[in-house]
Amino acid sequence: MAKVSPVSIKYMIHANFVAEGALEKPDVIGAIFGQTVKSRFQQL
Repeated sequence: MAKVSPVSIKYMIHANFVAEGALEKPDVIGAIFGQTVKSRFQQL
């Protein structure tokens, strides 16, 4: 079995956000990836 690095970067995203109210990191990440997946399916 091959050894895999415990840390690997699949996506490198640089973005700026402006929000009104409290945000948590998992919410932001979910919103980003939810939109990217949605846009990919719309292209098919």
